[in-house]
Amino acid sequence: ALSRSTVPWQGTMTSKIHLCRDA
Repeated sequence: ALSRSTVPWQGTMTSKIHLCRDA
């Protein structure tokens, strides 16, 4: 989420990784 503040596209990739880890 914090990365999204700096880089939108990177934030999306990070979110996907977090979602995968959550699942």
